[in-house]
Amino acid sequence: MKLRDLLRPEPLRVVVEETLVESMQRHCDIYKAADGKWYMELADAEDGEQYDSTAYGPFYSSDAAVKYLDNFSNPGGYGLDDSGERPAPTSSPNGAPLRKPTPVAGSFNRYRY
Repeated sequence: MKLRDLLRPEPLRVVVEETLVESMQRHCDIYKAADGKWYMELADAEDGEQYDSTAYGPFYSSDAAVKYLDNFSNPGGYGLDDSGERPAPTSSPNGAPLRKPTPVAGSFNRYRY
């Protein structure tokens, strides 16, 4: 090995640490209310809980509510309650008004809600 090889600076190496970010499931409940119609509660934030969710409905079936989830990014799984024991919502758990199920802008979803 020659002296010039020893004095030559090493090439700059940048080490980027990879951070894996796992997706967090949102709170999502689909339920049949006492009025016989179906409703959905979906948290606004990715790791949101029931108390910060928005209510959507009414839907004519549980399948229609599940299909409506296609309008949202990363909803994750959902809970399904067909007991009909819960009262029909008049507002969302987070205080927002109940939202009618209409296709979201930019959605290609042509399913009847």
